Amino acid sequence: MARILADSASSLLHEPFLGCWDDQFNGTASSYLLVSESSLVVNYPAYPPPARHDILEEHSSTFDAGSDGRVGVSLIASNHANNAYSPGLYSDFDMMMDPGGEGKEDDVLYYCQIDFDDADAAEAAKEKRRAA
Repeated sequence: MARILADSASSLLHEPFLGCWDDQFNGTASSYLLVSESSLVVNYPAYPPPARHDILEEHSSTFDAGSDGRVGVSLIASNHANNAYSPGLYSDFDMMMDPGGEGKEDDVLYYCQIDFDDADAAEAAKEKRRAA
């Protein structure tokens, strides 16, 4: 699961944000994510061009992210027709905030693209076993 530093928990739902994260494939700050109210753009500098995903609010939802009361967000999105991978198909992006607190400098947003190639939005929105 990747990490993004975010200004506050409210930015996940209400404000556009841009973050970079370490991933298990390429190392430190190897990928970037821009989230706005209507879309997500993922940029892997090693695999250009950036991939755009249009958020489908009617299929998106929240989920219980663990026993400590945290809530995650599952954003269902259509893959843009010009994406290099899985164009015209559907993705599920799961996100959850680890709030900053005592001994922590920033809130950290964890994110994972759970699905990337479902044939329809309903399939992408089906509940899967989530990593918490």
